[in-house]
Amino acid sequence: MHTNMSGLDRLRRRFAQSLVFVPMCMARMVDAADVQPAGLQVITGSVARKGASGRIDVRLRMPSVSPPWPLVVYSHGLGGHLNSGKLWAEAWAAAGFLCVHVLHGPTSEKIFDASSGEATHRRIMESLSHDHVPERCRDIGAVLDRLLHPAQELLAHLDTRHIVIAGHSYGALTAMALAGRTLPQMQRDSRFSAAIALSPGVNPVSRSQSMMSVKRPMLCVTGDFDGAVEIGLPAFRVKAGVPLANRLAVYEALPPGQRALLFLEGADHMTFAGEPSVGRFFGRASRWNPAGEAARQAAVAEWTTVFLKRLRAAESAPWSAQRQEFQGGHFVVG
Repeated sequence: MHTNMSGLDRLRRRFAQSLVFVPMCMARMVDAADVQPAGLQVITGSVARKGASGRIDVRLRMPSVSPPWPLVVYSHGLGGHLNSGKLWAEAWAAAGFLCVHVLHGPTSEKIFDASSGEATHRRIMESLSHDHVPERCRDIGAVLDRLLHPAQELLAHLDTRHIVIAGHSYGALTAMALAGRTLPQMQRDSRFSAAIALSPGVNPVSRSQSMMSVKRPMLCVTGDFDGAVEIGLPAFRVKAGVPLANRLAVYEALPPGQRALLFLEGADHMTFAGEPSVGRFFGRASRWNPAGEAARQAAVAEWTTVFLKRLRAAESAPWSAQRQEFQGGHFVVG
């Protein structure tokens, strides 16, 4: 399918008009800037929550190339926002993928209170004590229903054979569930053809066996210092996350053949959040060195894009095992 640029512009305008727009003055606590590379258009809006009141905020990054476009749906981590994963989405959109970020209200930056460390601490503990994965999966299902609705003009421009779920931390748990992880309440969504889990994890390690039921390609992304992360204002920090071994166990338990691992030396948990800057509500690993962060983030953008491109090239055929070393890490398939 070929669409000229003026046609793309009209499509973008019509799709933007079909969303209920989020007020541009919406409060933000971290990284309000959203400067985009040339040729990428950003649409911010919301869709109705399925079977419940309220709406789900979304942000789309539309590629500049002609459709059909494969689709990547992105789920942020605890305390995240619509700019979480921005660095990865820019790379994916530049490669021709339509990227959709979903804001999960109860586990978004709304848990933070800049004026009260105690209130933030309480909200974080409440979020960690409740399993939000099912409702996160419902949010993503509702957004996907809207994008793929027969009456939605955008549908004709999507490559629906390639719909990928991606996410960081809590978003990785969401991606794992939607990809087919065995859980008491199965959340598998067969519309997703693959998954990218940035900082995945299980607790305890024995629960990694739940990944054996995933029957689609999955890329796991982690690094040396991707263990626990501290969340909250400095005097009221909460330690969350799991040890690195628990993150690697997710990859190791996936069925061989279509699994992949990106491992980065010196990366900590927030390296994989994909944000231009990490706000004051998050701590960094004690051994993390900011000097190499730009290179690590560039590697995440590059190798996740390699994975996405490979999905389109290989279709559903098994991949041959390989290991590629590069400065600062390695990429393993199989």
